[in-house]
Amino acid sequence: MEQLSKDCQYGTFLDDALRDNFVKGLEDERIQGKLLLEKDLKFSRACEIRKGSKIQQSMRNSSKYGVDAERSQTIQPGSQNTQDDGTKG
Repeated sequence: MEQLSKDCQYGTFLDDALRDNFVKGLEDERIQGKLLLEKDLKFSRACEIRKGSKIQQSMRNSSKYGVDAERSQTIQPGSQNTQDDGTKG
């Protein structure tokens, strides 16, 4: 929608409309609530906040399921994992 409307003369209305529809359309109520608390929220900032929240959520899920973020390797409980060079990790 942003690309299609960039040549129109909407002024600040465009940013407000994009932001409102973006926030309204979010399925994650936690992120939606966070955005609704932001003062003078712009569409670009709403996108940044959502992206950051998704990255944090992904990192939490990786930790929750035993993924070693530094080596991007799944850690099996009770096993002795080895690194790519064959050494124990």
